[in-house]
Amino acid sequence: MSLIHEALKKVEGVRHGAGAQEDRPVSAALKGKRTDKRIVLTGALIAVLFAAGVLSYIMYRRHAPIAVRPFPAAPVQRESAQSSADEPALLNGKGVELYRAGQYQDAIREFKAAMEKYPKDAVLYNNHGLASMALGRNDEAEPSFKKALELAPAYPEALNNYGALKDLRADHGGAVKLYEKALSLRPDYMEAHLNLAIALEKLNRYGQALAHYQRYAALNQGQLPQGFEKKLRQLRSKIAAHGKGPLTTDK
Repeated sequence: MSLIHEALKKVEGVRHGAGAQEDRPVSAALKGKRTDKRIVLTGALIAVLFAAGVLSYIMYRRHAPIAVRPFPAAPVQRESAQSSADEPALLNGKGVELYRAGQYQDAIREFKAAMEKYPKDAVLYNNHGLASMALGRNDEAEPSFKKALELAPAYPEALNNYGALKDLRADHGGAVKLYEKALSLRPDYMEAHLNLAIALEKLNRYGQALAHYQRYAALNQGQLPQGFEKKLRQLRSKIAAHGKGPLTTDK
């Protein structure tokens, strides 16, 4: 019998006992004792219910699936500017410092000013897209990533970041293509392996997802995020139950 049932039984017993003695004369002192007993039992019941609720929440957290979001790359920092000819790097550096300080709106302002002055600089567009994503302005981030890739098609960070944006918009197939292109240019791109694994798992391509999770773990040299091993166990369970999944998908 659970603790909740035991507590309920005790309270019910008190009620029945009180009902059986309703016709008997009861002193004021005895009434007070019964009231105190009811208060104690009611408090005990509330405590048991609270403890049960806490235990249920802990068990849920223990067995709940781990939510993993795609990881945009950090803003690209260039070499320190040495002359006026390096002004794009100087302007970009200001924006990057603001981004790292969590001042995303100010970073956007710096990147925008630099983009207006140097409209063919792919790094500025990529970093502007990142800062816009940080504020949830995905509609502003997308054209910046597209422009960065138009100016520099073989730009792994921009490919990864645009992939992360597509994944957040549930375009997992489009994200996979961008991550795969980034990895074709830089096979040891750790964040792209992780993001590709996340997107592949969402497409039920479990075998491929596991391979990229494992590659990410190897490149990360043991510094894995909390819950990562649990994520791998969950994925292996999916493979055992459903197979490795399709090799490709039209989603």
